Amino acid sequence: MDDWHRTDVGALVALLTEDARLAMPPTPAWYEGREAIGAFLANYPLAPTTPRHIHVPTRANRQPAFAIFLADESGGPPRPLGVSVLRIEDGLIAEIDVFLQPELVERFAVAPA
Repeated sequence: MDDWHRTDVGALVALLTEDARLAMPPTPAWYEGREAIGAFLANYPLAPTTPRHIHVPTRANRQPAFAIFLADESGGPPRPLGVSVLRIEDGLIAEIDVFLQPELVERFAVAPA
């Protein structure tokens, strides 16, 4: 979480397996490998011009997960974006599935801090 808050792409990539995969159902977008995932992170969710993504830890299907909210730059409440589910392998992140469906967030009964 600290690496995400610091927008430290290098530290986040170090948490991935070499052949990690990131997918975003229902969109056809997917990335494979540390380099591709790092480029995606640097150019979208962690880019300086992108609204801040707020990750709230939870669990989904017995796996670590995050409810994702987008900060409102005008000072309003954060709005739900989706849910990210991780698959851990040997202590590293092997798979990230980001479900870009805001309606899923309410099922987890979490709120941004």
